Amino acid sequence: MRTWRHVTALASAALVLVWFFLLRPTFLGGPASYIVVSGVSMLPTLHTGDLAIVIRQDEYRVGDVVAYRTQQGNVIHRIVGGTAAAGFIVQGDNKNAPDPWQPKPADILGRMWWYVPGLGNWMVWLRQPPVAGALVGMVALIALVGGRNVQQRRRGRRMATTEKQTSLDWLPASPGQILAIAVLLLLGLGLTGGAILLFRQPLTASRYVERLRYEHAAAFEYTVKMEPSILYPQGVLGPVLPSPSTTPATTAPPIYSKLARTMEVGFTYTLTASAPPDVKGEVSADLEISAGKDGWHKSSLILPPTAFSGSTASARMTIDFSEAWVLIDTIEKETGVTSGAYDIAIHPHVHVLGRLGSEPIDEVYEPTFKLTLSRSVITPDANLIQSQPKQRGDTVIAPAAVLLGPLHLPVETGRWGSASLAALCLLGASLLAGQVYASLNRDEIARTRVRHGTLFITVEQAFLKSQRIEVASMEDLAHLADRDGRVILDQEREPGTHVYFVHDGDLVYTYTAPKARAEG
Repeated sequence: MRTWRHVTALASAALVLVWFFLLRPTFLGGPASYIVVSGVSMLPTLHTGDLAIVIRQDEYRVGDVVAYRTQQGNVIHRIVGGTAAAGFIVQGDNKNAPDPWQPKPADILGRMWWYVPGLGNWMVWLRQPPVAGALVGMVALIALVGGRNVQQRRRGRRMATTEKQTSLDWLPASPGQILAIAVLLLLGLGLTGGAILLFRQPLTASRYVERLRYEHAAAFEYTVKMEPSILYPQGVLGPVLPSPSTTPATTAPPIYSKLARTMEVGFTYTLTASAPPDVKGEVSADLEISAGKDGWHKSSLILPPTAFSGSTASARMTIDFSEAWVLIDTIEKETGVTSGAYDIAIHPHVHVLGRLGSEPIDEVYEPTFKLTLSRSVITPDANLIQSQPKQRGDTVIAPAAVLLGPLHLPVETGRWGSASLAALCLLGASLLAGQVYASLNRDEIARTRVRHGTLFITVEQAFLKSQRIEVASMEDLAHLADRDGRVILDQEREPGTHVYFVHDGDLVYTYTAPKARAEG
């Protein structure tokens, strides 16, 4: 038994150490964050209500499922591209385009280490004020009863020689009464705490009701015409197409500036919506050449406005690198300033008009295709798929509610319900406590009847032919009866004088209460 206790203690200590070093929450200085999944963007990997445990890492890689911070809240998606320096490209497993955010390591809470299906719903439920108050009461009750039981067991081991020493004489009433008072009191206090929290919450809350969800998406592809060479005997590089939706970042082959002549860029626009689209519009594009963010900029029209009808549009544009170098060389001669690298960007402008279901739409979507130009290499943007998700809705004022399992309880109902239940629990505890307090002023017989009332049976006449043993107190007699599962017989020998006795085989334990003590 002692070995088993040692093993249990070591196992418990090991679990505590594992939790402390690996699973301690960040608000306690640990590496772990606990994310309750909401939405369908990570199906089939994660479902709404799952609890994901993410652990902070020194580095993150493509394929990791990570949780990161945004202004709208925490997001848990998969890394599909990018770098730690430039920001990671993240996307939900159930989405066709990457997220608009590109988090860096400082924004990432951690990589998913484990997830528990459905546990998040229970955590949300447990955080509700009435439930939290009840749990606090239960924990306090367990601690109270458990601590008292430990004291009783220790007292029993130290004083196991006599019945008097193992009794519960310290109790002013029966253990059942004390337990009932403690339960009612702690439940009342817990419900009171819940009621206080609910009374501090507003009766109404603003809620966003979505009417429409839609998304502008752009996909780029390109083909480079090269000077025929050993590397490019056909004089063509590409076409370089967008990667599948699970890995939208594209690893492009190198483009050497000395060999590159022109780049033909293909652009496809797609509008998806939760309501049937009935739209048209026009698409145009500008070509911008610049000497970095703080340098000079030069723009020109590369695609004149072209009309389209429907939810898709496409266009093709050509970048002439020789013309770009002529412009760069001219500006460098005029300014006397040279730069190691230059940026070339194509800015499509998609103007969409029409309706999405019953909702009108008149918007301009402007994605960007970039490449960096130097004297040695040309580096196109690896992210060939871009998107801009949007939604429309209304903010409505509705009665605030708390979540109780599958039920949404209005705050007003919760206020008065928890307050009423708290009052009933506290009233019941007060009545029982009053009864116990009243028994403290009674004599020995009355106090014993309060604690052991079910053991007493009144008899008219008794024949005591067995050997009799007179015990010292009424409490001793009650302990004997309670220990052996017997009853206490009560016989009134003379008016006001009672004899109490317990049969135990050939023995009879008796206690005679003086008249003055029996009248209480």
